Amino acid sequence: MSKATLERAFRRELDSRLKPLGFDRSRVPWLCGDYSRIVAGVQQILGVRIEPYLDDLEAELVNVSVRLNDVEDLVAKFEEPHPLIGPDDIAARSTLTAQFSSNKPGATDPLRGWGGESRKLWLIHSIGEMPSVASEIVACVSNECEPTLAALSNAERALVLLSGDDEQARSYSGPDTARAKRSIALAFLLHGEAAAREMMKMKLARLKGEGRAEVETWADRLFRGAGQSGATRGGPV
Repeated sequence: MSKATLERAFRRELDSRLKPLGFDRSRVPWLCGDYSRIVAGVQQILGVRIEPYLDDLEAELVNVSVRLNDVEDLVAKFEEPHPLIGPDDIAARSTLTAQFSSNKPGATDPLRGWGGESRKLWLIHSIGEMPSVASEIVACVSNECEPTLAALSNAERALVLLSGDDEQARSYSGPDTARAKRSIALAFLLHGEAAAREMMKMKLARLKGEGRAEVETWADRLFRGAGQSGATRGGPV
């Protein structure tokens, strides 16, 4: 059996196992290995890598992500148009991502390294092994991914992660300019314009050069747009 046939067969098996949890495989070409679902306006994503390895097939749970749709839409609305960034690129953006790690989580960061001490990696030698491997992956999703997805989907917790500017914060949502825009947008949606302006001041104090200018210009568009619409506070995220 060819490697391509083995890969297609396993993807079909995994598709059917993740479907009851609400996950469907992404149709975006460069995210074709990922699975996503919508929960209360939040897109929750499983990063899954499946590819040939020597004579076998290798499957790995790489990360979990969330896309706070209201946040990403607000960020994109006031960004400068770019010829290389289209609607599909914006739709593929994640707000926060947690990687599986080989390290134990730190005391001050219980999510980092949430995957435990081992990579979530499976080798598949034949079609006969596919049901058991797919079952193990789904069990890992239920037991380990679900709690982290729930934590990342909590808007107030997301705001705490986005407001940081250290390596821990960057591991969830870098680079600094993108994270700054997301934190300002989320503060605006959750707590209104005054809170967003405070977040902006904090972020601008830490940014320099072109990054600072980019965020400042974007924020100015946001607040001018809010003033024109009469909106000073958004609804629930």
